[in-house]
Amino acid sequence: MIVMITTRSYCDYFILTLLSQVSFIFIEIKYMMIRTLHGYTTPENAIVYEQLLKEEVFKEIKGKNIHGFKGIQLLRKNNASEVEFMTMMAFDDIEAVKQFAGEDYEKAYVPDAARKILSRFDDKAVHYELVLQPAQ
Repeated sequence: MIVMITTRSYCDYFILTLLSQVSFIFIEIKYMMIRTLHGYTTPENAIVYEQLLKEEVFKEIKGKNIHGFKGIQLLRKNNASEVEFMTMMAFDDIEAVKQFAGEDYEKAYVPDAARKILSRFDDKAVHYELVLQPAQ
């Protein structure tokens, strides 16, 4: 069998080979707001808090059907004497954030049940513009 490799097909092959070696590719985002908040609890309460977030708080947030709410991520870091949690909520724009949190949108949203489990938490959420993210 004779295989003819043109310049274009060789370039395509080269690019595909290169891309197969990359663990992920980044894509640019038109505009998105990320709302972050940290909460801390004891190692003993970490599982309880995590379950509360997954089974109640996040479902409640999704149930609000906020136009422009894209989703929520939960990060966890086990430290020696406490466990740190960070939530990252994605919104289309600041107006969607305000629809979720109200006009004082920087104020932390921490339901009473979560306050009982947490040792401490940020008083204010921090908001970032997402400019680049891994392609999915």
